[in-house]
Amino acid sequence: MGSSAGARHGACCVSELAPIRLDMKLVGKEVRESFCLDASVDDRALFQLARTMCQDLDVPRQCEHVLVKAIKVQLDAYTSAEQASPANRQERLEVIKLDFHAGNIHIKDQFVWDVGDPSSTPEDFAQVTCKDLNLPLRFVPEIAYHIREQLVQIRQAGKKGMY
Repeated sequence: MGSSAGARHGACCVSELAPIRLDMKLVGKEVRESFCLDASVDDRALFQLARTMCQDLDVPRQCEHVLVKAIKVQLDAYTSAEQASPANRQERLEVIKLDFHAGNIHIKDQFVWDVGDPSSTPEDFAQVTCKDLNLPLRFVPEIAYHIREQLVQIRQAGKKGMY
């Protein structure tokens, strides 16, 4: 899972984190990863990430291209959804639902999120949620990831005129 270190650098930087989910088989090994990645990451950094993942998974380096392609598809979808968001950023309330397992803890919650407020960050919200629910702070990136994933889906639906 990714890190919330970006949250320390301000909302402008954090809002550019794209949720990435990898769920595939590489040379017979299951890859199930979810993390947030800087949406403006360059190809060199993507290949370095893929190289590290291949080493960690003990799979051939030729798998780098498969990982990079899977990540790029999701980065493109994120960028497209972000560009489709209205520039005026007026209030737009949407229900966000969390329902996932993190270790042996089941996190299930729902809340209203103002999609039009760029000052609200999933990382800040996740940190407050962990404190409120007495959860270890290691759950902050996981909660933020799930919020970001739904925000992308909401923006993509808006792009298609579905809201």
